[in-house]
Amino acid sequence: MFCSTLPHFYDFFFFLICLADVKNISSPVLREVKFHSVDYRNILHWKTQSHPDGNQKYFVQYKIYGEKHWTTARHCQGITQLYCDLSQQTSDPWERYYARVQAEVSGHQSSWVLSPRFNPHWETSVSPPTMRLNVTERAIVVRLKPPKSPYRRRRGSWISMKKLQKLTYRVYLMHSGSIQASATITVPRLTHRSPTVCSVTFLV
Repeated sequence: MFCSTLPHFYDFFFFLICLADVKNISSPVLREVKFHSVDYRNILHWKTQSHPDGNQKYFVQYKIYGEKHWTTARHCQGITQLYCDLSQQTSDPWERYYARVQAEVSGHQSSWVLSPRFNPHWETSVSPPTMRLNVTERAIVVRLKPPKSPYRRRRGSWISMKKLQKLTYRVYLMHSGSIQASATITVPRLTHRSPTVCSVTFLV
């Protein structure tokens, strides 16, 4: 009688061990899934708790507001970094987008975590322009060049942020700590009291 019940006891004991192992493998926890955008480089970021195995993988999907079905971001499947560049997938500045992330560790998947709604036009930040000065005895020529977006024209050249956003730069001419004159880029020439002239040039 004892011999016949012994195999069943080992089966039950093995089941308890497997069950304990499954409980010890917790699903990864995702948080703070949101877009960060500079010059229309729309990067989805997220945070997660570190896992003992250290082999978390992440899967990203996105969709336009109002659509029923999610689209897989093919370049962000099974990735290990905590971000995904969705600039090309969210290239319409006026659309509203959502993204979501799922984590996987040791074969266990987390639930999808949704980002807040994202509108590139209103939520992107514009980085400072590059500036060049040409100083002579009677003039200071200031050349401003706005940053480039991540988008290209059909011929391959980069599209300037000037084409996507209304940019206004203000240039100040200071002397002895006080502002002597100022102008925006829409004013082609700025005249100082004398004898110096400050001219503003806008490059696209």
